[in-house]
Amino acid sequence: MIAGLSLGARIVLAALVLVEALPAVAQAPAEQAVPLPALVSKADLSPRLKEYTLRTPLLAFRSLGPIPGNPQGETKVRVLLPAGYDPKSASRYPVLYLFHGGGGNQTEWTTPASKGKAEELTEGLPLIVVMPEGGLAGGYADWYNDGAFGPPRWKSYHLDQLIPWIDANFRTIATRTGRATAGLSMGGGGLRYAAMRPELIGATAAFSGDIDILQPASDWNGMGAPISRLIWGDRKMQEVRWRGANGPDLAKNLSNTDVAIFTGDTGRPEGVYILQGSTAMHRRLDEFGIAHGFTVYPGMTHSWPTWNRALAAWLPSLMKHFRTAAATTAPPRTFTFSTIAPDYSLYGWTVRIERKADEFSALEVAGPRAFSIVGSGEALVQTPPLARPDTPLHVRIGSRTITLRTDSEGRLSVRAQIGPANPSQQYAPGGQAIRNGGKTERVPFERVDDGSNFVRVSVRVGGETR
Repeated sequence: MIAGLSLGARIVLAALVLVEALPAVAQAPAEQAVPLPALVSKADLSPRLKEYTLRTPLLAFRSLGPIPGNPQGETKVRVLLPAGYDPKSASRYPVLYLFHGGGGNQTEWTTPASKGKAEELTEGLPLIVVMPEGGLAGGYADWYNDGAFGPPRWKSYHLDQLIPWIDANFRTIATRTGRATAGLSMGGGGLRYAAMRPELIGATAAFSGDIDILQPASDWNGMGAPISRLIWGDRKMQEVRWRGANGPDLAKNLSNTDVAIFTGDTGRPEGVYILQGSTAMHRRLDEFGIAHGFTVYPGMTHSWPTWNRALAAWLPSLMKHFRTAAATTAPPRTFTFSTIAPDYSLYGWTVRIERKADEFSALEVAGPRAFSIVGSGEALVQTPPLARPDTPLHVRIGSRTITLRTDSEGRLSVRAQIGPANPSQQYAPGGQAIRNGGKTERVPFERVDDGSNFVRVSVRVGGETR
């Protein structure tokens, strides 16, 4: 990333390489097992620093105009190992995924010309640092591509391919308690990753981060709109997709995550929308009572002195978190998870929502035997193991009580009607004129007067039936 150049300016430069996706399905790709990327090459850059070239179809695309594309799906990642790292030893290390900003690449945190000081600042720490490519203006997202979806799929690559590849090839602590994300500017998408996939990531930080993509003055909503339309869709017509990837909208998902936010307050974009977006996230976390760090550096700009200072300030706290969290193996007992995905799994729970339109839903877990589902349509919720296989249990769903049996793994599958399915996409223009009746509940995600109604159904699992 070029210091002093705003995200929007870098997005405009990146607009020269608007991508044409390879043939893709006409709807969002279904969740499925993703194979590991293929290793193409490796280079030793210093005793601690390695660079790998990987190949994945998730990033294979053709370019427009004279700018070459990436038809082979090749991408680079730098890995910074702790001093004395021995792949044959019994030692295992936590991992920090450290993301670059707009217009940058995997080199900027460890290249003198870019002024990133990750190698110096992590000297002596028992920590693996992974610095992948995220595209010139990739947005740390799976691109919408005018409804065609398909590559580039940066989020799926980073979370579903790269993390397993790192865990398979290095001596990592391969749990959320041993994994963190952080990044500068556009790399604030690492914090949004933590909110979208809290079961993978136990700590996160943003340095002048692009946390709130809905900020009115954000370059995504101005000069960068030609790119952001490809990433999330037209801001007006596809607001639900923007909110589904937006920090403040997903803040409550971070209730069991160690969160730190750092920002300057001077110049563009720092004092125009970065500070404002960071503050919006801070306030949203406060609203939900989620402890977090929030640091504003007066007089500091969108530049390497700010980002190096923030990384240096955060690392001691991060390492303390890793030491404390190492004793924790069980998933959180209580949490709330909001998402626009109709199907998802986390912490041993699996949810499938049958509905008519794209919208938020939420799973609110008060314990292994008590949860609520918020949304519209019909939900199928599978719990973690609760009892012996084939055990009959009393289950209260809303106001009625039935008997359900656990499966071969001791899990319970509960089907719940959560109100009439909303007929139109959440936040869509014109939705105010469409009403489906019913009572709208207080929900853990942002709700506007768009005609969408949501119902909360509470479920309590009792004892074994006789």
